This record gives sequence, structure tokens and C-alpha cells, in this order.
Amino acid sequence: MGISFKFTLLLSVLVGPAVFANTAYHSLIIKSDGSLHSFGQNNYGQLGDGTTTQRTTPTQILASGVSQIAAGVYHSLILKADGSLHTFG
Repeated sequence: MGISFKFTLLLSVLVGPAVFANTAYHSLIIKSDGSLHSFGQNNYGQLGDGTTTQRTTPTQILASGVSQIAAGVYHSLILKADGSLHTFG
């Protein structure tokens, strides 16, 4: 098992059923209730919390309505259930 797989497995134990998007620098999580959480490096605002503060634990960004996520090295993409696309970073 690679480090990425072990990390994703650990996260799923901690947060329950979820969808993950990971890079070497930050991670996004959609929990089963549609809420978005993120953590990791945030030099370019890629966590979506309106800051450039690094987060070492998952921080809720949106309370509900997130259907898909993607993470690039310095950016994040969020597709909401209403079809709107949001980008950070």
C-alpha cells in the first residue's frame, strides 16, 4: 500500500463515508451530507476558506450542496449540486 492510499484510508476512518481529492500539498473532502472540508498548504488560497493560512486538520468550507471536487497543485474546483462551478487558488 502506498502512502496516498494509507492516508485516504485513515481519512475515511476519521470522517466516515466521503469523496476525496488529494494533491501533494492539499486535500478536499466531500462528506456524505454534501459538506466540503479542506486542509493542507494554502499559499494561493486553494483551500477555499478566504485565507492563505495553512490548515493541519479538515476545516469546513461549505455546509452543503457540493457534488464533485477536483484538486490541482495550487487550485481547487468545486461543482455544486445546482450546477455552479467554483474555483479557489
